[in-house]
Amino acid sequence: MKTIFLMRHAKSSWDDPTLTDHDRPLNKRGLRDLPVMASWLARQSSRPDWCLSSTALRAEATARAICQEKGLRIPCEQTTRLYHASPEEIVGVLRELPEEIAAPLIVSHNPGLEELVALWSGRPRPVPTAAIIEFQFPELATWPKLTLSQHPRELVFVSPKHLPHSPNKHRP
Repeated sequence: MKTIFLMRHAKSSWDDPTLTDHDRPLNKRGLRDLPVMASWLARQSSRPDWCLSSTALRAEATARAICQEKGLRIPCEQTTRLYHASPEEIVGVLRELPEEIAAPLIVSHNPGLEELVALWSGRPRPVPTAAIIEFQFPELATWPKLTLSQHPRELVFVSPKHLPHSPNKHRP
């Protein structure tokens, strides 16, 4: 059985028009949301054992904050393949994982992440910044057998505004 955690990067800044999309940093809200999400994830009974993120600055910063959280401390790598990846590209990356990884965390971008969540959950829905979705694949024994058409169990869908003490609670 495999578990996959999908996370959209935390909120990023558009303040500097000279930066490329790839080089946009996190904004104040993103920086406030990350400790809330990292702490929440570290307290869960099911946690990722490895992380792979997009190389975009905002995704790297998100992944780094999660992976360095006390109680998690998981290895993290980056790949350009997750930068604005389609659902097919995300699944392609997952299919190549070593079998000893049982529960990867993928930090990526919309619209691909949102499209993948819709495919696996069976319904479209927004995936806000810093949201984490956990899918469990009871029938999946090896990564190469992962497909877009599988029907995993969605165990968790949480965003910063769902959590107590979140600075974005009750904000639109």
